[in-house]
Amino acid sequence: ACGKIDESGRLEVKSENELPVRKYFTLLKKTFIIDDKFLKMVNSGGMYAASLNDVSLVQKVKSEFNEINAKLDDVNCKRAYLRGLFLACGTMSEPESAYSMEYSLTDGDFTAKVLKFSGDFSIDFKLTERKGRHIAYLKEGEQISDMLNVLGAPKAMMDFENVMILKDVRNNVNRKVNCE
Repeated sequence: ACGKIDESGRLEVKSENELPVRKYFTLLKKTFIIDDKFLKMVNSGGMYAASLNDVSLVQKVKSEFNEINAKLDDVNCKRAYLRGLFLACGTMSEPESAYSMEYSLTDGDFTAKVLKFSGDFSIDFKLTERKGRHIAYLKEGEQISDMLNVLGAPKAMMDFENVMILKDVRNNVNRKVNCE
């Protein structure tokens, strides 16, 4: 899910997955005590969208988020930020086929925060652009494992490391067989 404020001042979040959009909708409604008449959730062609159409409420939400962003110095806040952003617009490939974890972001500020916050945990994301989006990605197994730990996903980290170990053992056996 990725959000933006369009030129008319409307706040909109879109995703192919309904759950983050529904969660955003609920959190926005409860946190800022917003009446249903200002919020709209739609499903069109497999894309889910939630929007806030009142410009003054959008400005209120934006200023609150700016205050929250200013307080992101705590290690646990950085972990929570990276976790939430990964849930909203992150992906990870099946480790059996390839090692890959990425954030697909529309906003350069989010990209800068991913790089800064992950760097604070000694994780070095690479950058590229794809279809007009900023892609922060990892391809090294150890870095992905460390990032899963930072995100607070110990079971996923252990499952990932087990696959890495199995692939390494298979590769070593194949090398020895091929050398003989």
